[in-house]
Amino acid sequence: MTNSRNAWGHHDCGQCKKSFFPAVYWFDSIHAANYEKRIIIPFCSPKCVQEWYEKNNAISFPLRKPPFPKGPEWKVIYDINH
Repeated sequence: MTNSRNAWGHHDCGQCKKSFFPAVYWFDSIHAANYEKRIIIPFCSPKCVQEWYEKNNAISFPLRKPPFPKGPEWKVIYDINH
């Protein structure tokens, strides 16, 4: 899984690159079948989420189907700030 925090303990927005903390919005590849490795992309605002989804056509990402990946790197994440 990719660490989403920079050297100062903040997140860099996956769309506008702004450094911010805490993260409330993020993309998690656990739900998308087109990612073999887990990635977390934090966003600083709903606007950046929308822009990233549109730019990457994320609405068309295929959903992951069973059997789901296992292991500590695939645990459900509820808060990326810790």
